[in-house]
Amino acid sequence: MIEHFQTATAEEKKDVQQEMLKGMAANERLHWKIMHRYKEDVEADIDELVTPPRSARKQERAVWVLNKVLLPAMKEVGDKFGAGELILPSCCNPLK
Repeated sequence: MIEHFQTATAEEKKDVQQEMLKGMAANERLHWKIMHRYKEDVEADIDELVTPPRSARKQERAVWVLNKVLLPAMKEVGDKFGAGELILPSCCNPLK
């Protein structure tokens, strides 16, 4: 019985997350996914961001994604880890 409710709760939580993510722009989704270690469809979000609008080149968009989305999110993860507000998995912990 407990297993049933734990599974139902996890599925409901996933559904709520999916709905929340659908309402975000790709750069916001990617930032959120990095902060919450959510791996699903990260590549699709990056591809969406790197695909240039008509006036930009792909290389310019890639640099923009790196500087304005990925690096700030990774910096925030590092800051939260350093402040003890975020625990990283042991596979990513450089102290282990």
